[in-house]
Amino acid sequence: MLDIHSTLESTFGFSTFRAGQEEVITRIIEGKSSLAVFPTGSGKSLCYQLPAIMLPGLTLVVSPLIALMKDQVEGLQRLGIQARNLDSTLTSEEVFEVFDLMKNGVLKVLFVAPERFTNPSFLNRLKKTNISLLAIDEAHCISEWGHAFRPDYLKIAQAAQSLGITLKLALTATATPKVSEDICKSFQIKKENFIQTGFKRPNLSLHISQVKEEDRDEALLKKLLTHEGQSTIIYVTRQMTTEHLTTYIKKSSSLKVRSYHAGMSSEKRAEIQEEFMSGGSDIIVATIAFGMGIDKANIRYVYHYNLPKSFENYVQETGRAGRDGKPSECHLLACESDLRTLENFIYTKRPSQSAIESLVYACLSSPEVVALNRYNLSISFDIKTEVIQTILVWLELGGYVKSTGWRHGTYDITLLRKMDQIFAGHSDERQVFLKTLFLSCKKNSRNPNKYKCIVEEVATAMNEDAGKVSQSLQWLETHGDIALKPSQYLMLYQAAEQGLETSKKKVTEEIEQHFAHWEEMELGRLDQIIDLIESPDCIEGKILSYFGEESEPCGKCSSCLSERTQKLNLAAKNAKELATQELQLIRGLHKESHSSLRAPRQMAKFLCGQTSPATTKERLTTKHEDFGVFQDYPFEDVLLNCEVVIGK
Repeated sequence: MLDIHSTLESTFGFSTFRAGQEEVITRIIEGKSSLAVFPTGSGKSLCYQLPAIMLPGLTLVVSPLIALMKDQVEGLQRLGIQARNLDSTLTSEEVFEVFDLMKNGVLKVLFVAPERFTNPSFLNRLKKTNISLLAIDEAHCISEWGHAFRPDYLKIAQAAQSLGITLKLALTATATPKVSEDICKSFQIKKENFIQTGFKRPNLSLHISQVKEEDRDEALLKKLLTHEGQSTIIYVTRQMTTEHLTTYIKKSSSLKVRSYHAGMSSEKRAEIQEEFMSGGSDIIVATIAFGMGIDKANIRYVYHYNLPKSFENYVQETGRAGRDGKPSECHLLACESDLRTLENFIYTKRPSQSAIESLVYACLSSPEVVALNRYNLSISFDIKTEVIQTILVWLELGGYVKSTGWRHGTYDITLLRKMDQIFAGHSDERQVFLKTLFLSCKKNSRNPNKYKCIVEEVATAMNEDAGKVSQSLQWLETHGDIALKPSQYLMLYQAAEQGLETSKKKVTEEIEQHFAHWEEMELGRLDQIIDLIESPDCIEGKILSYFGEESEPCGKCSSCLSERTQKLNLAAKNAKELATQELQLIRGLHKESHSSLRAPRQMAKFLCGQTSPATTKERLTTKHEDFGVFQDYPFEDVLLNCEVVIGK
């Protein structure tokens, strides 16, 4: 049997391990579940990739980002390792190919999103698979004390237990002692198998300076001009800021700069990322959508044009500098106006009570299975899709609903055989069913071999169960009769007995309490960032203390060098009162009767410059002159006045 050192060199081409890797890998090979807390860019993925080769069965990796999964799969395949990913972008044919590799024991590494554990069919397949290791990336998402809590992660721990998976590896770059404790408890990891290499990055120097909003662009440009040609990331909060800042830098200098944000097409983002990686552009102005999985070692400078949302975000983002170990600088331009923006981001993520109640009623009004599309629910109830998913998981974990799987709502069908060949060999009853199915689909007027099946409509027309329609199409595809292109992902839920018996009002109140707790946690994290900025203490020391480590003053940050001349007083900003004319603006906007601005919380989000699914669909965020008119006002004050004008 190969040892880990020879496998490291022969397969991965490395002669030595990085800090902590050997310790973690040894424990995994010995069958000891472990938690690895390593800094960003320190090689966490090797901790499951190397054992995957040496362990007999499948290594199942949970990762929250599709782009990261695909990058890792491609990297492993280049090394000759059988690796695949399962995600919503795959066709039915590609999914079944992955399942065949699992069934045959050929697959060594499979990447899935946490949401995959809501699929009973997938869980049933896992029961028949020899799983040697479950690796959970971004494991801090399991803890309500973490900065990126995702209830879906709680189901991973439940699934591991029900599937009898004994060997688990949790990985994260940002875990406080409390979060680490939660992770170990959830995945039954012993204290002695918790390996933390430390958050100290000796080659990074951290600097914080106070700037006025009107001077910030110029202050940043002056800094950029001192290191022209060096790889640099500038992090901003809003998508529109990326465009504004990129335009300003281009007009004011010859610096090679591009903007990057989640509002761009995936093709455009890939093009910009590749250009930066290859050195075609020196500077990226980006939202936090940029950076996850970026493996560029020579980033010399990271700027925070806007305040980071938390210590965890700050560490992750600054951690992308200097991965080659050479000296690198991180600058935070602290501006008072950012505080209101970040507070409003927190407050506006919370749905209105009526929206929560509508979703609760949709799930708990009938004992029948309901098929829910997150996008459609998002528009109908004006709740962001990720928040919809969070509420659904809370309902499930509370015992009010149970997930019964998922299916696609629409299929584009291409006939691969003639109709009479497709029907041949089936019983008379089955032939009638299939003929009725195709007659109920929409035929393509230009191509007689193409159909569109909207599953719910076809099922209603046939007086059949929608699941049976989907299964029949998939059966035809597996037998080579048709090719399917699925779309519209539907989640299937059924109200549990507890959900049917409990008052909808009580369930709604419970979910509202969850959001109130989340708000409190997020505002607390923002307060810690303010304290970091205002404190005269060593920046590195305060960060290390937050993550449970002790250190001496670093001697090179702006605090240690005494570069800060005054206290920032970010928390001292006074709330603005809404004047009479501003109340009239709310009344006027309400009279326009936009369907997406009926509720006070919807109106307040819009006025504070926060997009929502409904206002985006109505194009109010780009076309209406009043969008964001109160973006510098406290959200709670705007909401209160909207309630006065509209009524609660």
